[in-house]
Amino acid sequence: MLTAVEYDERRFAEIVLYVAKRIEDDPRGGAIKLNKILYFADFAHQRAFGRPITWLEYQRLPMGPAPRRLKPVRELLVAQGDAVLRSEMLSGYEQKRLVALRDPDHTILNLSDDERRMLDDAIKMLWGRTGWEASELSHRPMAWQLISDFETIPYEYANIIKPVLTPRFRERLASIEQQYAPPPD
Repeated sequence: MLTAVEYDERRFAEIVLYVAKRIEDDPRGGAIKLNKILYFADFAHQRAFGRPITWLEYQRLPMGPAPRRLKPVRELLVAQGDAVLRSEMLSGYEQKRLVALRDPDHTILNLSDDERRMLDDAIKMLWGRTGWEASELSHRPMAWQLISDFETIPYEYANIIKPVLTPRFRERLASIEQQYAPPPD
């Protein structure tokens, strides 16, 4: 379990601004993609270095993993005038986009080269993809598949590449099989 000392909300707000600035030229750089960039970067950093970048708790939502503190931090950035949340129509769907109105404060952001690289790699991986496509990609890692909706995704799951056939995993597989099984004739 992560401790309050490891998570710094001011730093996380600057990371959100950093990502928002970096995806401002991506026509599909909406709020869903911002969620997924943070997730992919945090879990990649966890796999590579044994610790995440943000120390956020991620929860499993039907559309994929999402940081629990993103919405309150986004609302704070908007309230402080550091960002605006815009709604745009994209291919017939509403896309909400966080637009940074200032550059991140690098004294608070304080990203290591590896942290910056992981964030930039996640941005590059999702560049040009729709929020739906980014969500679909976020459903592939075992970290997301092994838990139920609204549960916290443990960072320790970042290293699970192949399924571990635990009772919980078998139960989850049975649930998925039942959900997608064709109706009886």
